[in-house]
Amino acid sequence: RPELRMFLLFPIVLNLILFCATFGLLVASLDQWLEGFMQALPQWLSFLRVLLWPLVALSVLVVYGYSFNFITTLLGAPFYGLLAQKVQISLGYAAPADEAWGSLINRTFRREWQKICYFTPRSLLVLALSLVVFFIPMVNLMMPVVVFLWGAWCLAIQFCDYAADNQTTSFKDLKTTLSLNKGLSLSFGGSCAGASMVPLLNILAVPGAVAGGTALWLQQDKTAPLAGGIV
Repeated sequence: RPELRMFLLFPIVLNLILFCATFGLLVASLDQWLEGFMQALPQWLSFLRVLLWPLVALSVLVVYGYSFNFITTLLGAPFYGLLAQKVQISLGYAAPADEAWGSLINRTFRREWQKICYFTPRSLLVLALSLVVFFIPMVNLMMPVVVFLWGAWCLAIQFCDYAADNQTTSFKDLKTTLSLNKGLSLSFGGSCAGASMVPLLNILAVPGAVAGGTALWLQQDKTAPLAGGIV
């Protein structure tokens, strides 16, 4: 929508800069890292080379996509919070209370810290589990799926939270509301994850996900007031 375009300028420029840096590093090191990993396999596991190569490559792409999202959303949090406000208004909902820039920046960064405290230990647990079962035949085939689903849940929380935070909804209530319709939440987060792993598309994916997450949250939150004052 034309009225939203000016609020996309900074996030897209930020994403473009980060994309050039992170994707350049990924391309430069991926082949070397994968070859080193394959050479480290015991000789008796050499028959798994064809199977493990795509699994490792997929895992690297998943990590890249989530890392890209994490960095861009952390640095651009105040701007994404403002974008969520404008999307909320464009969808016919009442505007959040006026807020000074200093207050907005402080609030959004505090909320990002809450999410980091929630995501980090659980992500490390998923990573540890992946390492434990990596060499267990058949079981290791499920780990990319587990990692993807966990990442989808994280991204659903991440992108719905901008609108929730603007409405002063607690982080606990946000998680509870999204878990009541986990299928919808995971499908949205999975779409964000898939888009974030595609080079160039991920530049636009993050602000698009903020807008989509705002719309999704407002559908889930039955207390959100419409512009006319009707809930």
